[in-house]
Amino acid sequence: MRVWLVGAVLVFTSVATRSSPRPPLTLSRTAEVARIRAHFDSVLGELRARDVSSYAPAQRAARARLLDSLAAYRDRGQFPENRDFAGLAVPYFIDRATGVHCAVAHLMRASGAGALAQRIASEDNNVWVAELTGNVAVAHWLTQHGLTLAEAARIQVPYMADDAPVAQMFGSSERAYAIGTAAVATPAVLSAWINARGNADGHRTAGRVLGFGAGIASVVFGTLAATDGNAPGYVAPVSLLSGAASAWLAARSQRRHTMIVAQQRASRVAGVQVAPLLPTRTSGAGLHVAMRF
Repeated sequence: MRVWLVGAVLVFTSVATRSSPRPPLTLSRTAEVARIRAHFDSVLGELRARDVSSYAPAQRAARARLLDSLAAYRDRGQFPENRDFAGLAVPYFIDRATGVHCAVAHLMRASGAGALAQRIASEDNNVWVAELTGNVAVAHWLTQHGLTLAEAARIQVPYMADDAPVAQMFGSSERAYAIGTAAVATPAVLSAWINARGNADGHRTAGRVLGFGAGIASVVFGTLAATDGNAPGYVAPVSLLSGAASAWLAARSQRRHTMIVAQQRASRVAGVQVAPLLPTRTSGAGLHVAMRF
């Protein structure tokens, strides 16, 4: 059990200490949508103004369709959200929580290359388009649709988090969940060990109280994580299992303590003892009566 606890703390610490090298930025969600739309306004102006007369007719037609699709994407106003990197500008190819595609992924899907967008997202969902320079499939798609890699990189926009207070405090929701899991699961596991070993008979009130308190806190945290699609996969099971174990062992200790107290009380059988008192120089004969209840 002690080895498991040490390992768990190390895992939580390693997850919590990961950070992003990108510069910090902050923006509300309303302003975020406006910022993204303004970005596409600028990009569409640049791309439509470019001379593509040297391109093949099929390329020019495909390019025009993509630009129209990008304009519709801008107008719809549904963009990926950064829920993981508070205060940082980070690209998302596909928002896994909502299924919303970034602009480049949307253009791929709209042109029949949705599988390519999914493959890129599965390999690195936070990849910058400029880093795809060696991707043959991406190069082929760009050529077919009259775009350059630089233009696709210009279309891509990183997303800024809403900066929820908890995420702001810890730097990302992933790190916040890692620290939160360690904070609730560690006391739950420790109290479970105490009530399983040294306090199995429930003679320590503090052990039982700690077990119930830590168990309930861990279960509540795990339940909340289970309803949050952005929570790391390990959070809910670790929190729920450690919390349930802590609460159950505390309840077992309480039940055993109650039984022991009841047995001790039952052993004190009510009764009356009567014994004769012999006469002495200072007192006469009599009876000694003792009652036990």
